[in-house]
Amino acid sequence: MVERQWRDLLATVNDGDVLCVVLDVETTPAVNTLAETLTLAGVRCVLNHRNLGLARCRNLAIDQCDTDLLIFVDDDVAVPRATIAAIRTAFTTGAAIIGVRILGPEASFRLPWFVSAAQLHYLAIHTDRTLSTWGACMGLDVRPIRAHALTFRDELGRRGNELASGDDTTFLREMRALNAPEVFLADHHVHHNVPAERLRVAYLIRRAYWQGRSEYRRRSAWQGVRKEWLRNRVGSRGQPLRVLLALTYITCVVLGIVHEAGAHLFGALAQSLRSLRRRA
Repeated sequence: MVERQWRDLLATVNDGDVLCVVLDVETTPAVNTLAETLTLAGVRCVLNHRNLGLARCRNLAIDQCDTDLLIFVDDDVAVPRATIAAIRTAFTTGAAIIGVRILGPEASFRLPWFVSAAQLHYLAIHTDRTLSTWGACMGLDVRPIRAHALTFRDELGRRGNELASGDDTTFLREMRALNAPEVFLADHHVHHNVPAERLRVAYLIRRAYWQGRSEYRRRSAWQGVRKEWLRNRVGSRGQPLRVLLALTYITCVVLGIVHEAGAHLFGALAQSLRSLRRRA
């Protein structure tokens, strides 16, 4: 988290609000210094002392929340004040889920040749076809979450080198099943300042592979493949390179599903064998 980001967020805090920052990294002198700076500035700081993962951090934020309303903001997302104000207004209408449009970096942004609009969801950037509430910036009413003991699923949260995903959309699906009112603010945006290392072929390939693993973990493998196919099909016709890219990414998603299914099957067989040995 850069200083400008948390200071911009702190400037939007009203009386009764709390800005809470979860530092999900190993404790180092630099991290301790940042924590001290945040605390002196009036920010509530949570030190995990190691990388627990995105889902665990979101659950910690809910536990730390003293208010009924909570806005999640990822550490590489810049939020205009007008967007915070719009989310506040949406809460007053009774919304329990609030999403906003997620744009690319604030600086000039040119996609590499190996990234089309179909892969922007891997970078948590919306297109007109993918407008839905995502965890990079979302507002939630904490009351129904606590009433129904909802939690973000740890196996779907990004952690370390693992690029699991879907903890946010799965959580929101569960909230919608409880008839939680939702508002999507398509006219208000945030900027996702995507780190340079994510604009590489290796990262996108790994991200697609982990997309498959995540879809299997949340029991939506077929729907996940269909979704990837529909996203990649748009805009690929008549463009051989785009078709090749689409097939590559979809293949990686399928490989991730196969890997996860195999691991699940192997684990079930191993457990059955242990049960048989105990009975013998």
